[in-house]
Amino acid sequence: MVASGIPKSRDDHDIVLANMALDMNAYIAHKPDGATPLKFRIGMNTGSVVAGVIGQQKFHYDIW
Repeated sequence: MVASGIPKSRDDHDIVLANMALDMNAYIAHKPDGATPLKFRIGMNTGSVVAGVIGQQKFHYDIW
């Protein structure tokens, strides 16, 4: 999971996030010969972000 424009807001947060996803996709497309193929899905959403610690026994930090 990646969040863009945090902690400082930026007007182009969606563009830099999309470019990062495209760069990641291009990188794995050119895997070395004999390497195990890697596949991943890219999804994007925009809007407000809420983050916090969840759990009572084992704590996890999460972003919604």
